[in-house]
Amino acid sequence: MLEASLEKQGADPYILFQLGQSYFGLADYSLALPYFEQALSMDVNEKEEYVQTMVESYGYCLLNLQLSARALELEGIYHIFSKTADFVFLMGLIYMNNAMFHQAIHEFLKAVSITKYSVEGVNSYKAYYNIGVIYECMGDMGNAVKYYDKCGDYTPAIERKNAISPYSASFKSLKNGTTASSNNRAIFSSSLSLIAIPSSFNFSFNACLSVRIFSVLITSVVLL
Repeated sequence: MLEASLEKQGADPYILFQLGQSYFGLADYSLALPYFEQALSMDVNEKEEYVQTMVESYGYCLLNLQLSARALELEGIYHIFSKTADFVFLMGLIYMNNAMFHQAIHEFLKAVSITKYSVEGVNSYKAYYNIGVIYECMGDMGNAVKYYDKCGDYTPAIERKNAISPYSASFKSLKNGTTASSNNRAIFSSSLSLIAIPSSFNFSFNACLSVRIFSVLITSVVLL
């Protein structure tokens, strides 16, 4: 039906958005992406709610398709869409995927300070949780626990806090430059599916995203 409307009316950004969002909801990101790209190349009103949603879906599409470097192009429209915690949270994930961890932490902290949001958790426990994960994998157990505590009764944060306490010494030795032991590697391996992502975006790439993030973190920590 939407395809027929598009053929009859010609290129219309809202119809293109609906088509893209339909495929996005089915986790068919390779088909969703061209519709978002075409719509965003047109003259759209950034104040329209659907445009904000489309920009965010476009960014998540790029992450799902492992086009994280390309997703950094959203920095060019940051000043327009960063009024919502959802977009700022997305930028945090984009920076994580590009191994820009300090920038990621900054964005997650900024997301917490923004009251306008659509998806629960992006300006509270999910942002804090992702910061905790970054600090945990960098070997900073103090800050990891600090941000897991801020998540309240968010189950993944409670589980991570309980899991890291026996390994604090191992992380500390990694941070100090000692050779990674089998215990160290086991800690990182157990962390491969940690990152919190808004459930409304129907992600299937949690493990893939985390593997990229943690493989970079492991390399960074071991080389220190």
